[in-house]
Amino acid sequence: MTTSATEQDEFLDSVERLRRGEVGGVEVASAPLPSVGQMLVAGLVHHQGERLSLELARWVMDADGKVGTPVTAANALRIEDAAGLRDILALLDAAGVALPSVELEDDGRAVLVSDETYAVAVGQPPEQHDEPLWLAVVEIETGRGVAVPADELAQIRAVIEEALAVLGKAGMVAGETVVRH
Repeated sequence: MTTSATEQDEFLDSVERLRRGEVGGVEVASAPLPSVGQMLVAGLVHHQGERLSLELARWVMDADGKVGTPVTAANALRIEDAAGLRDILALLDAAGVALPSVELEDDGRAVLVSDETYAVAVGQPPEQHDEPLWLAVVEIETGRGVAVPADELAQIRAVIEEALAVLGKAGMVAGETVVRH
């Protein structure tokens, strides 16, 4: 997302406005999900009384192909530390290996991989067993997550990698926290 010094300065200015409560979020990374006409967006958010965190959610694209309205923002996957981003990347790698041979349970779903915090599962939309598989990354404790068509697994990985790179370049990934205060 940020490629020049000017863009980097604009990004950091937006983050400061977020911290002051002047904006609701700052886009960090995104990728299209062409099969469903949506975008996968990673954005910094600041919930009242909490530190900044990164949220992944699907958004509907507008007529110009830009982010329009949220589809899943209410239950977006919230990641509060760099270790969580790295853990999800490792789980997505393992899920990519397990996906071709997955056998769904009777309810049309299966957990591919998990750790103490996150799970990656696949399934078909409820009552739509002829639909393609969707892949979900879910925080186990809260149930918050984000789902993408399983064929677009690379998109979720790319967004997380880009978010880590952008936050790192901006000096915002500090040890185990996503952003420094």
